[in-house]
Amino acid sequence: MVHNIQDTVEVLDLNTNGVMIHSTKKCGVPLFGQVWFNPKSITNIISMSEMVDKHHVTYDSHKEDEFVVHLPTKDIKFKCSINGLYYYKPT
Repeated sequence: MVHNIQDTVEVLDLNTNGVMIHSTKKCGVPLFGQVWFNPKSITNIISMSEMVDKHHVTYDSHKEDEFVVHLPTKDIKFKCSINGLYYYKPT
């Protein structure tokens, strides 16, 4: 789901519940733009505030516990996991 992985002089140090993640790469995500990339990570994390800056996002907890990102060609649903984090799993 990513393209154009490149080294960067910028560094992102991210504290997680297990370890410190040190990232020195960025990549492109279609219809979103440039994001941080770490080849050791099992997932990509995208900031909700950055997502809202780029696309219309809706959430209706009365309907379903998910939020929908409305892209120009399709809608993508992010569902809630059992630990409370929202995720999108492509088919």
